[in-house]
Amino acid sequence: MNRTVFDSWDPITAGDETIKTALEKANIPALMVSLAILSGDINLIRGEIRPNTRNLGDRTYGITEEQQAIVRKQAFEILKNYRDMGSPLPPIPSMDQVREMMDFLVGESLPEDYGKFLVAELSLNGEDAFGQPGIQNIPDEKRLAFHVVIIGSGMSGILAAYRLKEAGISYTVIEKNADVGGTWYENTYPGCRVDNPNHLYSYSFRPQDWPKIYSPQPVLRRYFRECADDFGIRSNIRFNTSVESAEFDERTHTWKIRVKRQDGFYETLQANAIISAVGQLNRPKVPDIRGRESFEGISFHSAQWKHENNLTDKRIAVIGTGASAFQFVPEIAKQAKEVFVFQRTPNWIFHMPEYHDDFPQGAHWLHHHVPFYAKWFRIFLFWQNAEGILRWVKKDNSWSHQRRSISAANDELRAFFTKSMSSVLGEDQELINKCIPQYPPAGKRMLIDNGTWLRALKRENVHLITDPIAAITGSGVLTQSNENYEV
Repeated sequence: MNRTVFDSWDPITAGDETIKTALEKANIPALMVSLAILSGDINLIRGEIRPNTRNLGDRTYGITEEQQAIVRKQAFEILKNYRDMGSPLPPIPSMDQVREMMDFLVGESLPEDYGKFLVAELSLNGEDAFGQPGIQNIPDEKRLAFHVVIIGSGMSGILAAYRLKEAGISYTVIEKNADVGGTWYENTYPGCRVDNPNHLYSYSFRPQDWPKIYSPQPVLRRYFRECADDFGIRSNIRFNTSVESAEFDERTHTWKIRVKRQDGFYETLQANAIISAVGQLNRPKVPDIRGRESFEGISFHSAQWKHENNLTDKRIAVIGTGASAFQFVPEIAKQAKEVFVFQRTPNWIFHMPEYHDDFPQGAHWLHHHVPFYAKWFRIFLFWQNAEGILRWVKKDNSWSHQRRSISAANDELRAFFTKSMSSVLGEDQELINKCIPQYPPAGKRMLIDNGTWLRALKRENVHLITDPIAAITGSGVLTQSNENYEV
């Protein structure tokens, strides 16, 4: 199995212009640490040109255009020399050098234990630092006699199965659907896509050359199907089977798991351990609204999209403005006669201009030809999308404006989001008031978008309703102000 797509790189045979063109699409911080390894010159990251990840919305990370040009010029000379030498792989830097590179990349000194985690994720030597080669000092027969049942074959279930297989432990996966993928199997609504960068939203030991920065659902589903096949775990998955109950037997120290098979019959399995990998999104949450069963038209949850229904020229009610609505409302608005979007709570939106973009061709080239660049790029994405934002969401108990924000930094985040959202909404103050949340940023899940959602709300055939729903009637939605929306 080829687990590590970017642990070997294609030699550079392209001409000078190809290299220069690709460098225009480089992530400069990731490029700089890659060049330090490739050239063997750690001083490349010890100069004045350093990334600053603390400035909100700064896509240059504090590196000026003039400085970027300097880095690209250095990179061209280093890559040209690397090409002309026959593209020999450089030696792996020392651990102290890697730690220095890591601190440079994220723009701060990392704690010792956290630095170790990121170094393991980076895996410069090509080894899977979190692999399970087998439990030492335990006889094979005892290890194989220990059986684990995993519930679910989504992203986490596939990983659990793979790690158990690596360790030589017997396992069975119970999956209620007909294939793997979890949420990426079930959700097929228009516009469905991931809202984390795909080079980050993937197994660290199974990277992929993703076609888009944020790929659509079919691409995600194919990735997890391929993982299940490549990992050799599919034969241990029981599809179309659901777990009905699980009871622990204190006498035998085993679990008795009652499952319902595809043929409708029940069966009891026995296991020494259970791993629940059911996820958060495996069963649709239908709101308990009075009169819901009385509606006479077509109705369905977005996670169970009924594609056989033609929505052209229809009047449609959408209840909820979560991540799924953000993605499908702009799509159905293109064909519907009218769309009424019922919102209980607005969302803070992190404006991401490249949300629907293809991954640039030059960036593909860099991933395939510049040693270690893809690995550093993934670590940089991780920092930007995880611990890197922690400084803006930590509560300061001494902050005096706790209702709107939880710290000075969080207030800065609020101002940044408000400005970017208002710039899309324009001068429609009524719509701005509906869309800008009153609670502090990160008080609930923040959503990623490039303005598509807000622009959809500005369409003449889309109406954002904040009047609370009182009931669902046979013909539509009734709000507390006694307004009836027929759909």
